[in-house]
Amino acid sequence: MVAVFLMDNGGNVFDNSAILIFQEHLVKALFDFSGTNKLELSFKKGDLIYLLSRVNKDWLEGTVNDTTGIFPCAFVKIIKDLPQQEDTVNKVRCYYHDETVSTIRDISVEEDLSSIPLFNDLMELIRREFDQDDIVLNYRDLDGDLVRLLSDQDIELMVSQSRNKPSEKHMFPWKLHITHKDDFSVYNTSPEMGAIHTVRAT
Repeated sequence: MVAVFLMDNGGNVFDNSAILIFQEHLVKALFDFSGTNKLELSFKKGDLIYLLSRVNKDWLEGTVNDTTGIFPCAFVKIIKDLPQQEDTVNKVRCYYHDETVSTIRDISVEEDLSSIPLFNDLMELIRREFDQDDIVLNYRDLDGDLVRLLSDQDIELMVSQSRNKPSEKHMFPWKLHITHKDDFSVYNTSPEMGAIHTVRAT
């Protein structure tokens, strides 16, 4: 809550002139923070920052001293948080191929749907989720063939090819196909995947 007082030209406060402005979304800086680029918001300990949005679980966006930018959550104390949004966790659909069975699993990812993940981060996430180390990531190209992902450039290509594809709410438009590292039989197959059966993970 911020109080604004009306004054005359001599700097005297009018009687009963306090106007209370309720700021719904507000945080207070616990430490000084100096932004390292133009996107980041710099502020001093004790500054009140007007909260605009939640970028992800670690970063917020706000305004202070007529400047807007992003800043780490750990540097502030939330006085009045943003309203809870409907299911802000996005998911990526994964198909785990093992011999003749393909299991579908939707994995939660705390990133914006328009973001492009790093290859190593994505690889680590999938290995942890499936508890497998000898697996590789693939996607289906525009011809319907599986293509193995090996680098950040491959991820960027996968994301760019999927941008115009329709997708479910809170689902990334691109999908991952997880196969065993030494299994090359899945490549150059038809989009229908032949006789492979699909089951959904519970």
